[in-house]
Amino acid sequence: MEKMSRFWSNFVKMPADVPRAGLGRWFQLLEERFMPLFWTNLVTMGSLLPCFACAFFLTELWDALSWLGTYVFFVLAGPCVTALHYNCMKVVRGANVWWWEDYKQCVRREWKKAMALSAIVGALWSGFAYAVRLVIGVSGGLGLGFTLVFVCCGFVLAGFTAFSYQQLSSVELPFRNVLQNALLLIFAGKGRSFAATAFALLCTIVCIKFYLYAFFLALAGLYAVAVMTFSLIFLPVFRQLFPEGDDAP
Repeated sequence: MEKMSRFWSNFVKMPADVPRAGLGRWFQLLEERFMPLFWTNLVTMGSLLPCFACAFFLTELWDALSWLGTYVFFVLAGPCVTALHYNCMKVVRGANVWWWEDYKQCVRREWKKAMALSAIVGALWSGFAYAVRLVIGVSGGLGLGFTLVFVCCGFVLAGFTAFSYQQLSSVELPFRNVLQNALLLIFAGKGRSFAATAFALLCTIVCIKFYLYAFFLALAGLYAVAVMTFSLIFLPVFRQLFPEGDDAP
């Protein structure tokens, strides 16, 4: 009974500006900040629409032109993806969010680095997808060994992708340090790093498995909610590694 009482206490309505603890904090953010997340998500999904269209043809045709379109449009949408991470980080840190002004500010500030990061991320995921397809084509399936290898590789790639965009949007660092730290952060926070990276990988698998519906689910706001959840899981470690000041972005 005591454990149940402690669990339900996470959902007790708190006074304004008083954060709940545990899982209740996630529900509190959705309750109080969903609309900024929704509009941020909507603009970002609009920027990714050409990428999704080319990706659909890529999954059906597996031709070079579809891949090139997917890659190029993903790189062009990189600043918007970074801005979404920026707004989500402001939400989980409890900062005031003027979603459109903050969004535009991040795009103007980080567009060059964001496109460079997206080019790297896109190339890595393209190579990963090609390797999976090649193994399936040659062996007729993955098997246990290849499945474990690709799950581990996907785990590292998912963590690298999420932590890279998170840092780029919220911390002033040289671009090389962003890339280096992204790999280190997969393991730096121990349990929270593992949980956040596993969540990012799970979201990636769900999007691939249900790719026909992924865009519509993301359009409803789930992309921003997923980024917010990832950021919230890792937030205690992030604050230890990158202490924020009153004027932090």
